[in-house]
Amino acid sequence: MKTVKLILSVLFISSVTLFTSCSSDDDGGSGLSGVPTGEIVEVSLRQETLTGFDDEGNGSQKWWTHVVSSADFSSDDCGDDQTVEDGGYYAWYPNGNYYYKTSINGSTTLAGSWEWTNSSKTKIYIHNNSTGAEGEMTLTYLNESNIVYGIKQSGGGCSVTTYEQFNNPF
Repeated sequence: MKTVKLILSVLFISSVTLFTSCSSDDDGGSGLSGVPTGEIVEVSLRQETLTGFDDEGNGSQKWWTHVVSSADFSSDDCGDDQTVEDGGYYAWYPNGNYYYKTSINGSTTLAGSWEWTNSSKTKIYIHNNSTGAEGEMTLTYLNESNIVYGIKQSGGGCSVTTYEQFNNPF
């Protein structure tokens, strides 16, 4: 069952970014209604908080426990809301790759690539290797115990707000 959830989670991450052919909303605020928010550590700590390594490459790799991936469509005509919970473990490596595994001691699988897209490190660009899907996510929570990023996209009279949450790093 864990493997099925992990596959669904990876597919969900892919489907989240498939909506990127539509425009991302930017209303000056986050525009991410319903997305969990919390403390975001200062800029100088964001790389290390996410990956386990500082900007000079000192540290050790951090793995994060997937909590939830959620997609909330603006209406039933646009699509069915989706939620995937407990989708395994993810790690953002400082070399720009991100990986997942189904169990704490499981095999590591390359999921795709990532990078900060601004100097304030409030946005992360994610590319999924298996589907080619990609998108720029806004951080709404980043500290020693939580990561949340999300995106709101619109097109064809519909919009979807999507986010992912991770916690319990090891």
